[in-house]
Amino acid sequence: MDYICNPIPMRPLTDRQKTLLDFIARRSRETGVPPSLREIAAHFSITAGGLQKQVRALLAKGALKRLKDRIARGLQVVEEAGLPVLGRVPAGPPSEALEDAEGRLDLRELKADYLLRVKGESMAPELKPGDLVLVVQAPDAQDGDLVIAHVDGAEATLKRLRRRGGKAWLEAANPAYPPVRKPFRVVGKVVGLLRDYARRRGG
Repeated sequence: MDYICNPIPMRPLTDRQKTLLDFIARRSRETGVPPSLREIAAHFSITAGGLQKQVRALLAKGALKRLKDRIARGLQVVEEAGLPVLGRVPAGPPSEALEDAEGRLDLRELKADYLLRVKGESMAPELKPGDLVLVVQAPDAQDGDLVIAHVDGAEATLKRLRRRGGKAWLEAANPAYPPVRKPFRVVGKVVGLLRDYARRRGG
């Protein structure tokens, strides 16, 4: 099983956009046709202008598309829309941050902002090359959290955050890799893991 779809650049959806998208999808399933803009605005008690702003954002992100043969009910949810796989994050020595979208995975029900694919062995056996980690955007984290951090301003790595006596550093799970004590900035926190066991067994 391959988790990666064809590469489609897409920014993460806001909570408001996810809620709106879920409503359109649910009403489409229940009635057989998409809801009208008036119905959507009434359901969320928002103005037509506010709704148009949200719809334009969802269209730009590829989560919605317009049906050319319909006007009043011309919005359709792009089913594969969801969390973007932004690229690969090193679980080894820090390397330059990668931000080009690698693909998309339909995980809108999960509380995460994006996915990153692990490479390197520094977090083994906890995390293995090829694993997908679910990440929420976060400017800080607690001692012991798995984090995505930018090292020296431009490099990105996945490590466990450690704090002791007013000091903070990044720690690998693999003892063969030394701690990262250079200046760093936390940009995300790992909240979940996806692993394809069948492919690892060669099935």
